[in-house]
Amino acid sequence: MMSDQVRRAKASTLFIRPLPVQSNEDHRAVYQAILAGDPATARRIHRAYRQQAREILTTLLEKHRLRSL
Repeated sequence: MMSDQVRRAKASTLFIRPLPVQSNEDHRAVYQAILAGDPATARRIHRAYRQQAREILTTLLEKHRLRSL
């Protein structure tokens, strides 16, 4: 159920979210950490990315009063 809500929230905010420049950089850094055999760094970067993405998404949902997803 929660994954469906997240999917709907992401779809609803697709055109009002910032361009994914930072997201692309974060994903690249996770990939590089995995290639380097450094799972702790990959995990840390990915966790920070997910927290930032959650903040962006919830801020947009609140700002635009998108409560019933």
